[in-house]
Amino acid sequence: MSTEDRVLQIIAEQFECSRGQVTLLSDFTQDLGADEIAVIELMSALENEFGVQISNGDPNEFRNAKGVLEAIALAR
Repeated sequence: MSTEDRVLQIIAEQFECSRGQVTLLSDFTQDLGADEIAVIELMSALENEFGVQISNGDPNEFRNAKGVLEAIALAR
């Protein structure tokens, strides 16, 4: 499974939505209904999955999967 596919799958699991709802540009709060706590929990899950530090704890730092993928790539 590619990094992109895994990230999109984790997002769907964390936000309890179908994988089909999640695209690279789906806004976490507007499109997927996540609140700040859900976004923080997502960042933690992604950091654990990929073994990287990608967030400074600011839930507004990442708004979609594209931004998360770019952060993971930079952290590696």
